[in-house]
Amino acid sequence: MAMSKTVTKFFPVKRSAPDERSQVGIHLKLVDDSRPAAEQTVIDRDFTAVYGGTHTLTQAKNKVLAEAQAAIDKYKAEVALNSLAGYANAVNEINNALVL
Repeated sequence: MAMSKTVTKFFPVKRSAPDERSQVGIHLKLVDDSRPAAEQTVIDRDFTAVYGGTHTLTQAKNKVLAEAQAAIDKYKAEVALNSLAGYANAVNEINNALVL
């Protein structure tokens, strides 16, 4: 399984007055080339946080990083489950038990 990621800077969006805070973040695209061609993009979304006021850039970065990493970790856990022989056996048992 070869995964690759592309991270692009999310263009900051300033909120309306009197709120001086902005939405900042990234767009993450995660591709897994071990999947069928039409299903290789497994994450393709924005991760954002509030910056400004009492919210520092470090806080925004940490929030975005934690959420993006959690999404990657979730996908990797799903791949691990899908690879378990016991899961495949259970699906086969269900398939064989279904009566038409």
